[in-house]
Amino acid sequence: MENPTYAPQYLAGICYFNEREFFESHEVWEDVWNDCDAGSRKFYQGLIQTAVALHHFGNGNVRGAV
Repeated sequence: MENPTYAPQYLAGICYFNEREFFESHEVWEDVWNDCDAGSRKFYQGLIQTAVALHHFGNGNVRGAV
């Protein structure tokens, strides 16, 4: 099985996310989302929405998280 290669920005977003820097991960992934092909857009959109929801939740903004 081949090892897939991942875009550095995608991996940077994961690092931010794992460090609970949700706003930063959202920013990085949004740049990738703007430049990706149609087949990957929903994937990145889901990552971005998850990061934003956790950012809002962490700030006590439950309505924004929903």
